[in-house]
Amino acid sequence: MNVFPILPPLIVLITAILTRRVLLSLSLGLFSSAFIACNFQLVPTFEKILMALLNTLNYQGFVSGNVTGGNTGLFAFIIAMGVVIIVLVRSGATLAFTKKIQSRLKTRKDVEKTSLVLSTIFFIDDYFSSLSMGTLMQPLTDTFKISRAKLAFLIDSMACPVAILCPFSSWVGVIVGFLSNSGIHQNLEEGTIIQGSPFYTFLELLPFIFYSFLIMGAAWYIVIRDIKFGKMAAFEHKAITKGQLGGNINSARSSLSSSSQATIHDFFIIWGFLILSLVFSLLYYGDWSGLGGANNLLKALQYTDVNKALFMCSCAIAFACPLYLLHQKHLQKKQLYTLPQEGVTLMKGALMILLIAWSMGDILREDLGIGQYIATQILNHVSYETLPLAVFITATMIAFATGSSWGTAALLFPMIIPTIAAQYQGLGTPSIEDLTLFFPTIGALLSGCVAGDHISPISDTTIMTATSTDMPHLDHVRTQFGYAFPVIIGTGFGFLLFPYIMLEAPLYLRAFGSIAVSYVFVVTYIELRNFLETSKKPQVSKA
Repeated sequence: MNVFPILPPLIVLITAILTRRVLLSLSLGLFSSAFIACNFQLVPTFEKILMALLNTLNYQGFVSGNVTGGNTGLFAFIIAMGVVIIVLVRSGATLAFTKKIQSRLKTRKDVEKTSLVLSTIFFIDDYFSSLSMGTLMQPLTDTFKISRAKLAFLIDSMACPVAILCPFSSWVGVIVGFLSNSGIHQNLEEGTIIQGSPFYTFLELLPFIFYSFLIMGAAWYIVIRDIKFGKMAAFEHKAITKGQLGGNINSARSSLSSSSQATIHDFFIIWGFLILSLVFSLLYYGDWSGLGGANNLLKALQYTDVNKALFMCSCAIAFACPLYLLHQKHLQKKQLYTLPQEGVTLMKGALMILLIAWSMGDILREDLGIGQYIATQILNHVSYETLPLAVFITATMIAFATGSSWGTAALLFPMIIPTIAAQYQGLGTPSIEDLTLFFPTIGALLSGCVAGDHISPISDTTIMTATSTDMPHLDHVRTQFGYAFPVIIGTGFGFLLFPYIMLEAPLYLRAFGSIAVSYVFVVTYIELRNFLETSKKPQVSKA
C-alpha cells in the first residue's frame, strides 16, 4: 500500500506539535509534498514549489489581465480588513463601540452570547464572518477577560456551519453546482444519473448536515453552562485570574494606538458600508435583475462569483472607509499614504500561512491524489447501511488533510452520487425521492467537509479566525480541537444510527431524531469532562 500521499500532512502535524512554529511546519509540508510528487528529485521539487506558489498568487491571471481570478479576491479582502482594523482603532471608533456596548453587557456570558448571535447574522459568507467577527468582538471580549482562544472557537464554530445551512449564502451556488455537475438534473437529459432539482435537493439536504447543527448547539451549550475543559480551560483560567488573554502580544495590532475622536455612529457607518458593499458585490457578480442583470435575488446569490465580489468589496472599503474618517477629521491626511502597507504588515502572517497552505493543498489534491487515496481505502470496504458513516469519515479526513471543504466536496460528489445511484439499478434513472439513503449520505459528505475544515491546521477559515482574533494560530487549532472532537464523534454516531431509527417516519423527522440523540451524547460528554476537571480545581469567578 502506497502511504506517501498521507506523509506531508503527518509531517505538518508532528512538526507543529514539536516546534509550535506554523510557518516552519507548513513549509516542510509543502516541500515534502512536492518532493514526493517529483519522485524525490530535488531540482523539479523546487520548480514544483515555485509553480504552486505562483498559481496560488494567480500569476497567470495577472499576466492575462484577469486580476480578480483565483485567490486574488480573498487576499485583497484580507488586506482590506487590515486597513479597516487600523482606521477603526486609530480613529477611536473601536473604543467608542466598546464603551457603548459595554454599558449594556453585564457579564462574560452576555458578551459570548452576543458573539454567537452576530456570527449567525453574518451568515452570507464564512470568510467574511471569520475575518470580521474577531475585529468586531475582540475589544469587548478583552474588556470582560474572555480569552482569545474562547473567542476564536465561538467565531470559527459559527462561520462555515452557519453559512452552509443558509440558502442565501455563498455556499449555495457551490453545492448546487456540485449536484448538477454530478448528474442530478431537473429533466431527463444526457448525463442525468438522478432526476431532481439541484436547488430543491440542496434545501432538502439541510436537515442532514448533522455537524452544523451539533457544533452550533454545542457552542451555545458551552456558553450558557459556562463550560471549561481541556486546553481551553487553561487559557480561560489565565484570562480570568491574571488578565492574560493569550493573544499575540507582540503583533502589529497590539501596538496600534487609539484616539477618542470617532463616535459610535462612525463605527456603525463603517461596518454598515462594509456589509452593504459585500452584498452589492455578490449581487452584481450574480447578475441580479435589480442591477440590470437577468437573475432574481435567490439565483444571483446562488451563481455569484465570490472571488470577484470579495475583490470589488475590498477595493471599495479600502478607499471609502479611510476617506470617510478623513472627511470627519478623525484621521490625518498623511496617514492615508501608509495604510495599504500597514494593512499588509498587519495581515502578513495570515497571508503567508494561506499562501503556503493553499500551495501545499493543491499539490496534495492534484499531484498526490490524497483525496482519492483516502476515499479508496475507506469506501471500498463498507456496506449499504454504513455508507453515510463511511462517507462522513472519508470527507472529514480529506478536509482535515487538505484544509479545503470545497475541494473535498469537489472530489467526493462525482464519486458518491454514482455510488448511491448504483444501489438502485433496477429503477432506470431514479427520482431523488426514490433514493432513501441519498440525503443522509450527501448530508454526511457535507458534514465531513465542514468538520474536517473546522479542525484542520491548514484550513483557510481556521487561519483567518486566528488572524481576526489576534490569536496564535496553533493555539487556536489546539484549543478548538478539544471542543470539536466530541461533536465529530457525535456526528458519526448520528449517521451510524440513522438507518435504524424511526423507520416509519418521514426522512426529515428521522434526521432530527438522529441529531437529538447525538446532541444528548455530545452534551453528556461535555458535562462529564467539565465535572471531572472542575472537581480538581478551585472555582473561578464568572463575573
